[in-house]
Amino acid sequence: MRTLQKTLLVIILAIGSVDFLSQLADYQHISFWLYIFAFIIGSMVTGFLMHYYSHISIIALALCLIGVIQGGYLLNPSPKIYLYFRAIHGLLLSTILTTVVSWLCNLVEKENFLSLCKFFVPVPLFALFVLPLHQAITPMAAFHWVLFVLMFSYFFIGVLCLLLMDYLSELNKRVSTITYNKVTEILSTPTLYYYYIAVLVCGYTFATLSLLILKTEIYSIESSQLNLLGVLLISLTLTFLTKLGGIGQHLGDMKSILMGLLLMAFGLGLLPLIKESTLLFVPMILWGLSLGILLPSILGGLSLHVTPSKQGFIIGILHFLLLIGYSVGVAITLQLNSHLYYPHFINSLLIISTSIFFIRKIHQQAESYKM
Repeated sequence: MRTLQKTLLVIILAIGSVDFLSQLADYQHISFWLYIFAFIIGSMVTGFLMHYYSHISIIALALCLIGVIQGGYLLNPSPKIYLYFRAIHGLLLSTILTTVVSWLCNLVEKENFLSLCKFFVPVPLFALFVLPLHQAITPMAAFHWVLFVLMFSYFFIGVLCLLLMDYLSELNKRVSTITYNKVTEILSTPTLYYYYIAVLVCGYTFATLSLLILKTEIYSIESSQLNLLGVLLISLTLTFLTKLGGIGQHLGDMKSILMGLLLMAFGLGLLPLIKESTLLFVPMILWGLSLGILLPSILGGLSLHVTPSKQGFIIGILHFLLLIGYSVGVAITLQLNSHLYYPHFINSLLIISTSIFFIRKIHQQAESYKM
């Protein structure tokens, strides 16, 4: 039964993650910001919903509804209706991803970072499969092709979840209610502050990197968006497949998060040196390694500091902070667009400043261990 659960969740995670990433390209349209805002709200709301309803019931309902939204896109709605669709899309997709990640974390044994890596391998692989196909189709048909595939996928898996609900439901209803005092207790867990900071920085960095890939022409090089994104995804896949992604299992969550942040900063520091060269793939490799280490380290660390019943709420908070950091990163990068390296310079300073807090925490842990 657990194998069936994990297989289904991994498929949903891969489709939902690729859908989410594909929605972040049109950052100059108001629908982008509406989508981001809805995703942020949805992450918070889902954290509460998971405390009262089973994971499978939330996922099944959201999958079917988002399939309807994908079908609505195919009808070429009016601008006003399109904005409504975008808001509902962001709300539902945040519900799916937050619930799926929470459920996967509950299925993984404590400190088993390598198992988390295996769960996330299909995400970059599915993206690598979809992107070349998307490019091979004529521009006029590509948009509708992607929407049709997503609509069919969501409907199919949603109906499958509904049929298997009695077999996959891990609970009917939480026995306890969540109160204001419990929320403040969860949020004030000391170690989680470091996770909050790391996720905010990752969101900001994700924004600067995505805009970099979308605007490669400003570097005067011959690297296409597809090639750069492909290198990043291959690097991420290899990190998940090897023990490097699960290095937190040996070093601990704090040291592995620090390593991921420093790799990210090193990649940003290389940008001024490769302005007019074809070596932009080198930072992409480093960022793939960084993301492959950070993701399992943060999620795997939650099992060490948070009980399974509270992990869903915390993951909702982490998604909330990730999108806040992303929104701030997009806004600052667009404002400093005429100054090529300013966003990346600010990003490097932000990561280095964050690393100081982690070094201090690691030192405190070493001192307490000696005592």
